Amino acid sequence: MSERFSVPATRGTVQAGPTQLSYLDWGGDGPAALLLHGITSDARAWWRAALQLRDAGRRVIALDMPGHGASEMSRAHDIDAIGALAGDAVAALGLRELLLIGHSWGGATALALASGAHPARELLASVVLVDPALGMSAAWGEARLPFYLEGVGEPAAVNAPRLRARNPDWLDEDVHWKALALEQCRAEQVRGFFT
Repeated sequence: MSERFSVPATRGTVQAGPTQLSYLDWGGDGPAALLLHGITSDARAWWRAALQLRDAGRRVIALDMPGHGASEMSRAHDIDAIGALAGDAVAALGLRELLLIGHSWGGATALALASGAHPARELLASVVLVDPALGMSAAWGEARLPFYLEGVGEPAAVNAPRLRARNPDWLDEDVHWKALALEQCRAEQVRGFFT
């Protein structure tokens, strides 16, 4: 993979309950926005939205969800447990009046946090769900799991051509970051979401 791509963010870690999560902090001085990516992606998937939110006056942080990017695997895989980890990260990072944005798995996680009993719920000012993974039946999950596991753990150089062929309208950066995310993603975490 080319080294011409970079993310203008600082990498950090936060202890979220029993799980250490990695995050990217794009900086900014205003109210915080926390971004939660979808399954088999990582924090770098938010590269365009993060910059726009920062330029609009937000402090922008994107988590590597459990078992993705540089984050540890979670012990439990159900969506309420993942929501609790996100809540623990919100509290540990000292975020207040938070704009929480979640895509797909991250959207389901954001909804679990916003509608659950975690104390961090009180720190949310607003929640945006982008195509949240809701209402998935066990049969649907079992049927779709092989698709989501394709490329997981494989080298980015193997994933990139496949991603480009399937997504001809993606920017080169999108292909690059997704290929790296797939390489770093742990299959057990993906299986846990679908089972």
